[in-house]
Amino acid sequence: MAFETGVLATLRANIEYRSRRNSVKHEDGPVWHTGKMSYHCPRCNAGYTYKKTLKTHMKYDCGKEPRFKCPYCNKRDKCSSNIYKHVRMRHDGMPVMVHRN
Repeated sequence: MAFETGVLATLRANIEYRSRRNSVKHEDGPVWHTGKMSYHCPRCNAGYTYKKTLKTHMKYDCGKEPRFKCPYCNKRDKCSSNIYKHVRMRHDGMPVMVHRN
């Protein structure tokens, strides 16, 4: 048992070390992992790995109101799949559909 505990502690320490070694803390923002988020939104500073994801964020998400609404309550979200999940979890037995604004 003590051996397993020591091994787990060593693995956790290695993971934490690698995480700290590959990250950059910016003064007024979140910790970014170097090499993983090369593209950043000029408006909100959100980081993305791929340029296409940044373009999608800027077109549909950044500074925009949520486009999708639950038909059964006031829940709104920028991502339709989140509304589908919400309907399945919160409105059990109801037809799963999403209203778009």
